[in-house]
Amino acid sequence: MSIFRGLCSCTSYCRYFYSPMVAYNNGPIMRLTASALTFVFVYIWHGQQESVFWWSVLNFLGITLEAVAKGISYMPSYARVEV
Repeated sequence: MSIFRGLCSCTSYCRYFYSPMVAYNNGPIMRLTASALTFVFVYIWHGQQESVFWWSVLNFLGITLEAVAKGISYMPSYARVEV
């Protein structure tokens, strides 16, 4: 599953930037790098304004934290706590 599940549904950023970067190496470091580079592209594409910078940074952090939380939720130790 893509780290950009929400973003991929409405834009081509995922199809043209994120997906080709993780096509052959889908490890966590590559996914993190690909998502960072995608947000760098968004920042440059939309004009290097401070508001776009902070939007990109906060969205990158939000998506990363969501992916980390999802990974934690699959851990057996978390399943024991959840019950």
